[in-house]
Amino acid sequence: MEKYLPQFRVLILIACLAAGAAFYASGLLNHDPSFLLLATRRWLHGATLYRDIMETNPPLIFYLMAPAVVLSEWSGISASTVFVILVCIAAGISVAWCWSLLSRVTAIPLSARYVIVAACFAALLVTPAYNFGQREHMFIILALPYLIAMGLAPAGLQPSAREKIALGLFAVLGFALKPYFLIPAVLVSLALCLQQRSWRPLLDPANVTIGLGCVAYLIFAAVFHPAYFNTIIPLGADIYGAIADDTANIPVRSILPLVLIASVVSVGHPSPPLRNSLLALSAVLLGLWLVFAIQRKVWDYQILPFESMGLIVAVIALVLTWRSIRSKPLQFAVFVAIPTVLLTGALRDGHYDNPYTDEFAARLEQVAPDWKGKSVLVLTTNVSAAFPFINEVGADWAGRYPYQWLIAGARTRESAARCATATKFCGDMDAILDYARRTNVDDLAAHTPDVVFIDERQQKSYLPDEPFDYVAFLDGDPRFHEIWRRYKKIDTVLSYDIWLRS
Repeated sequence: MEKYLPQFRVLILIACLAAGAAFYASGLLNHDPSFLLLATRRWLHGATLYRDIMETNPPLIFYLMAPAVVLSEWSGISASTVFVILVCIAAGISVAWCWSLLSRVTAIPLSARYVIVAACFAALLVTPAYNFGQREHMFIILALPYLIAMGLAPAGLQPSAREKIALGLFAVLGFALKPYFLIPAVLVSLALCLQQRSWRPLLDPANVTIGLGCVAYLIFAAVFHPAYFNTIIPLGADIYGAIADDTANIPVRSILPLVLIASVVSVGHPSPPLRNSLLALSAVLLGLWLVFAIQRKVWDYQILPFESMGLIVAVIALVLTWRSIRSKPLQFAVFVAIPTVLLTGALRDGHYDNPYTDEFAARLEQVAPDWKGKSVLVLTTNVSAAFPFINEVGADWAGRYPYQWLIAGARTRESAARCATATKFCGDMDAILDYARRTNVDDLAAHTPDVVFIDERQQKSYLPDEPFDYVAFLDGDPRFHEIWRRYKKIDTVLSYDIWLRS
């Protein structure tokens, strides 16, 4: 029987992954990966990134989305379903690798290893819930084996140099998605340096691989996607920080993360190697919390990497210290409560939900039963209004902006400035708004969308609390009036006007 145990474990993992894939594929895909799938398809069909597709993320995400789009077109299966399957396969590889690493840590009892690997699965497949497929989700999937290997290094885990290089290659695809994702890798390496009183952990083969991979990626992006550096970074530096800036709420959202970090640091362990592993893992958590805090948005998906790793580390701390944890009831309560809260919340939230998708699709079906091959433009600062609605009806996306982030950022910064005394600054913001106006009219002229949805909500997402009229804004371009004469308003749904091209 023991001879068949490895195969049995593999079958259980495959069954759990299949159940996860079936669950997520049966619902809507989150609006951000839905947009990225459509954008990647357009890019693969000849559009230019950061000119025809104005996305703030570096180009790696499009390369990671490309296999789902290619396989979808080859198989005829929807891109969102293929994407879910591929993400679950990547999660399965990550969990299996973590199990392989844990199996070599003899200081951790076998039963505890089973519990930890179950936590790894839950962290990657259950905790994401409606944020499944977000860039942060992909990051933690790809980085987890590396983080586990570094965190458990003090406990005697020493993979071969070849495996460390493989860990780095797998992880760099996650770390390179956003530059600040590197923070936890730096902090856990520095924690190991302090423990060993040596700089050698910084030169670990996995770290060298990650560093070289990031440099190679930077060079590649500069050569093949210069517009990201020439266009997106300057625009982002000017306005992106103003969009949904919720810095005031970061301390409140950080209470539980910081309590967990403090609990892991203070719980201790009679074995110095395991105690040092808990300290190294707390450095990982600190880095992931900083990744969340530095973005200043307080969007749920941005704290997902911390939540996933927090669940794993809380379980590791609990199973390693359960014999002595009774003397530290506060830490015990934290290690039990945080995984419980995370998993309960994920199970409660379940699938991603989007009220716009069904309502907008139902109205379009009254106009025409089939929207494949037709094009839709949604003028809004709310990305979830356009996606996954456009994916679900099978239409082409007619704009270049996933949401009107240039308008949101420039208007927010302009409203906070006193233009009488900051004329140059406000002139710069007006220039960005002129660019947004011109490029939106360019899209209307080039793509002639069959239908245009216009956000008429009184309070528009990420815009100042003041009236904003998209038609009046675009009318500042002399081409717009003639283009707009061909459109007729047919309805209003969820405070979005629907304009049909005649």
